[in-house]
Amino acid sequence: MEITVTDLPNSEQKITIKLSQDKHTELKNATLKQLSANVKVTGFRPGKAPLQVVEDQVGKEKVYAFMLENNIPTLYSKAIQEKKLTPISRPNVEVISEEPLEFTAIFAVQPEVKIKDLDKIKVKAPKVSVSEKELNESLDYVLQSHSSYKEVTRKAKKGDRVEVNFEGIDENQKSIPGAKSENHPLVLGSGNFIPGFEDNLIGLELNQDSEFTVTFPKDYHSKDLQDKPVTFKVKLTKIEEVEKPKITKDFTKKIFNEELTEKQFKDKLKHEIEHQKLHDLEAKQEDQLFEELLKKSDFEVSSILVEEEVDILVNELKQDIEKKGLKFEDFVKMTEEREKKPINEIYSPKAEERAKIRFIIDFIIKEKNLEASDEEIAKEVQLKIDSAPEQVRSQVESYYAEGQPTRNALRNKVLLDKFFDIFIERIKHKH
Repeated sequence: MEITVTDLPNSEQKITIKLSQDKHTELKNATLKQLSANVKVTGFRPGKAPLQVVEDQVGKEKVYAFMLENNIPTLYSKAIQEKKLTPISRPNVEVISEEPLEFTAIFAVQPEVKIKDLDKIKVKAPKVSVSEKELNESLDYVLQSHSSYKEVTRKAKKGDRVEVNFEGIDENQKSIPGAKSENHPLVLGSGNFIPGFEDNLIGLELNQDSEFTVTFPKDYHSKDLQDKPVTFKVKLTKIEEVEKPKITKDFTKKIFNEELTEKQFKDKLKHEIEHQKLHDLEAKQEDQLFEELLKKSDFEVSSILVEEEVDILVNELKQDIEKKGLKFEDFVKMTEEREKKPINEIYSPKAEERAKIRFIIDFIIKEKNLEASDEEIAKEVQLKIDSAPEQVRSQVESYYAEGQPTRNALRNKVLLDKFFDIFIERIKHKH
């Protein structure tokens, strides 16, 4: 077996494997013997028919395809080991010659990562504050979420929860598909419908027939309705008044599992908002760091790796879309129509960034000699156990036991935290 290795651009290598005629014949005969055990040849017992007869009965093309399928992976693996190569992707295989067999396999290898001014890269911590407006909005949301509702017969006003029958009709008085519903629940002022729709319901009486026209947004998801005026025929079938709860100790116990005064409740809520803002800002700091590292880095990744990353990214997207109860096929169709390119091509730049970021992190972890000690892992495990309800703590302990993949995930988390600590000035949490 003749093996040739060629270095290619973009962190790829090509291995060319060429068989001698004797080796080719040996593999072909082994393939025919394997097939003869399962092929019925008239006049012969299974496995006893002459190889030429088996080949004539099965067909040369099928024999050849079976031979490739069963031998290329083994030949490739042996050649990689012999040449001490370290592929980090699946190989792209191409047959060059059918007899004697010669094929090439192109695969990705670890790129040589270079980052300019690595030690000068720093991400500053932004200031965090919670305004009175943010606190009031959050308080209103909490109270609204735990409100009760009472049916009323007065005119509808902003903040009411209503049920509405509606039908959208076009300029020719024809019903628009998807723009019709009965007893549709809606909170007036929530902004869940197109602009202007909810405003036109305010002031209507129960079971009052009404009609109004609104213009759909220019960026509406259905192209047929973008920037189009649509007339709606509507009737409110139910009007409910919102009764927000009082901030009592019973209410605060329900929300925070603590009996608090109104002031303590607001302080606690403010702390929760601040904590969430800190979490969001830290995520932005990390994104900012990756942007900077990508700008300062100088290396290319294999298109094979990018394709693999695109598959992962699109699959994650599919799961996310379907969790929301939407059809992934509809999302793909709409996205491809808007972007004028296939879904894989749309997400290719993002996939390339993700692949590069992984190499950058690995490079810096090695460059800075970062390690996660057993004590640090044990501390992370203990935090998980302590934060779990008492009745499931033993299961949590087993879940993160030595040898479990989840414990290795914690090791990666510790390393990643140390990686971020090199570059990011963390926002101080207030307690």
